[in-house]
Amino acid sequence: MLVSPALIVKGNGSITDPVKDYLSKFTFYDGRKNFYSDDRLLRLDIDLNNDGQQEMLLSLARDKNGKQGNTWAVYRKTKIGYEDIGGMTFSSSGFYLGHINDTDDYGIVSFWPGGAGEGMLLAHIFDGSEIKEIQIGEIRRDPITGKLEGKELLDKYSGSHAINGDNVITTISAVQLAKDYGITIEPQTYLQALQEGLPASTPIRTPLASAVATPPLEMPKPSPSAVASTPRPSATATTATEKPASSFSIVSAVILTGIITGVSVFMWWRKSR
Repeated sequence: MLVSPALIVKGNGSITDPVKDYLSKFTFYDGRKNFYSDDRLLRLDIDLNNDGQQEMLLSLARDKNGKQGNTWAVYRKTKIGYEDIGGMTFSSSGFYLGHINDTDDYGIVSFWPGGAGEGMLLAHIFDGSEIKEIQIGEIRRDPITGKLEGKELLDKYSGSHAINGDNVITTISAVQLAKDYGITIEPQTYLQALQEGLPASTPIRTPLASAVATPPLEMPKPSPSAVASTPRPSATATTATEKPASSFSIVSAVILTGIITGVSVFMWWRKSR
């Protein structure tokens, strides 16, 4: 069982507004601190440790770790404000929240896909002081039978047992963020900013590209009309592989014709005598 502490950047519990704090600290994986016209801030309020107090989870919609989901900053309510207690990575579109039998803890269980139905199950546990990520199982495909092993464990924490966070997430638009927090919003979308700032030959990485392989480039194919209009060589045309008759062949034909003619004349002369 793999246990790893999540990223923890604790404060003194005196953060008055978690959204303002999040925006001031935000740096994307490419080093950019900019906010763009299509940005959305996601807010998820859930009780992570079943103590009756909801934690606030914040993530920019494009701040994703591939198929694993969004990277969330977690804030805990204190007596004097909020405290940044660390981070989690999971997809809000489907996660389990409740008692985890495999660890005997309370927390979130999410599936991190690895492709072809395989992946691993992670428990995200907040014990009141820190966040831990614990691997509780793997889903593997049997190389001989081709069947997925460990799917029973996945079914226990997914499907009807999972929460669709998209139904409970509060979304704040870039326009609203600029109005409420005075941040500067770039007029372009994030993708447009990438396209304008990179050479044409540089591949563009979107927030989902860490889980998606770049397909090989294909040469453009001619359209059917272009193919139809392309002139084709005629059947009588001389191709590049055909060679013209040599001068030796021509001379030989002339000599042979002269010999045949001479013999014919001689035979006529003998008969006429």
